[in-house]
Amino acid sequence: MSVREAFAEEQLTLLKLPETEFPLFKRLQVSVGKTPYVRFDLNDYSVPHTHVRRPLTVLADLHQVRVVDGSDVIVSHPRSYDRAAQIEDPQHNTSAPVNTTPSPTNSPSQRPPGKL
Repeated sequence: MSVREAFAEEQLTLLKLPETEFPLFKRLQVSVGKTPYVRFDLNDYSVPHTHVRRPLTVLADLHQVRVVDGSDVIVSHPRSYDRAAQIEDPQHNTSAPVNTTPSPTNSPSQRPPGKL
């Protein structure tokens, strides 16, 4: 039996291709550290400060990088093919809480004279 004959015989049992394309993306479990960034493919993508120090999932296709928490999409960035790039959403940096607590006066230069 030739390849052509085998294919003609098998073709009758093959299923049709789906009308919509199957979504192709890379899935990666990541852990966000102290800084509000996830690393994917040698680049850092910003996430809201409310999601630091927790595990998240990165879903990347050829054009975009999405960061999800369970089924919730947290942020979507255009994918960068650079190296060591920081891809940021300006809203992620402006909404971070600011520490307004004054630093302690324990260093010698900040103590009043004559105090140890």
